[in-house]
Amino acid sequence: ILTARLSAKRWEEIGAGLGRVYHSGRKAMKQAQKTPSPECLHEWRKQAKYLWHQLQLLEQMAPGPIGALADQMHKLSDYLGDDHDLAVLREKVTTYADKFPAPDGPRGLLALIDRCQDRLRARAFFVGRRIYADKPADFTNRFTRYWRRWNKQRRQRAKA
Repeated sequence: ILTARLSAKRWEEIGAGLGRVYHSGRKAMKQAQKTPSPECLHEWRKQAKYLWHQLQLLEQMAPGPIGALADQMHKLSDYLGDDHDLAVLREKVTTYADKFPAPDGPRGLLALIDRCQDRLRARAFFVGRRIYADKPADFTNRFTRYWRRWNKQRRQRAKA
């Protein structure tokens, strides 16, 4: 996907965009930690997916480390997506609580949903804290090093 025409100036633009998305995801995670509402967690998921897709595009620069990070982003996105699905289910179950024939209505199902969401959120925050441990500038600088190394290797292969 990345081509030989990727100039240093172009990388500055791509790197700046990568940094913005990383920063937004980090900020969304912190907000979700403070307020773990479905809306905040869903925003975090969107930001995680944006970064995941960027990493997929950049993976060829450093397949090992970028690929591993992309896999972690995918996992994070899945945890947050499953949590969101359960939030929607919880809302539906609550809305139609009178339709449940059990003596205590949907209480058992709601308790199960809550337990599943607790586990998913714990996993998401565990993975998220590792992914977003770097400051955005440090994250972007690491990718700049990947780009320089990749670009240098491409030039050497072109000369050979």
